[in-house]
Amino acid sequence: MVVVACAQEIQLQRLIARTRLPASSALDMIHSQMPLTQKISRADHLVWNNGPLPVLEAQARLLANLFLSK
Repeated sequence: MVVVACAQEIQLQRLIARTRLPASSALDMIHSQMPLTQKISRADHLVWNNGPLPVLEAQARLLANLFLSK
């Protein structure tokens, strides 16, 4: 299982930007999900998405290469 995660502050900013929800509603959506620590504990692989898109793309390539080599 692959979990893609980011800091809650970044998650909140991105959700507000994408949905234009008020911060309180966006936080309610985030809090309705499984806690990040629990998601991470279930993961076989973790990708951090705190940075810019090129960093995420590089991590995705590394993970894809890992899967293809098996």
